Amino acid sequence: MLSLFKGVDSAAVLFIAKVDKVLNCLYSDASLSVSQLAKKVALSERQLHRKLTSVAAVTPNEYIRQYRLFQSLPMLRQGSSISQVSHEVGFNSPAYFSACFKKQFSMTPKQYVQSTSDTEG
Repeated sequence: MLSLFKGVDSAAVLFIAKVDKVLNCLYSDASLSVSQLAKKVALSERQLHRKLTSVAAVTPNEYIRQYRLFQSLPMLRQGSSISQVSHEVGFNSPAYFSACFKKQFSMTPKQYVQSTSDTEG
């Protein structure tokens, strides 16, 4: 997700890199909370909320959700089932995963898989 922040000052880039490094280890845990993320990046929940909102224009919960959704893309392209992918990236429910996916990417996971297989074939 770091590539989304080109043109942002280096302190912000380092902050996002730190958050992404922590999320890379924890995103598959469905019980991951903002509180846990804040502790891992050595900030209070309030500080984490303020920094992410100012740097990435999203709340910590939204950032975690977006991170998980972007992690799902290669798994879906590799042919893993939507149910399997949803659990591997930390969603408790395939239906909720699909709803979040559609909101983020304006297509369902199934449509995404079909669109990538159309371009690869």
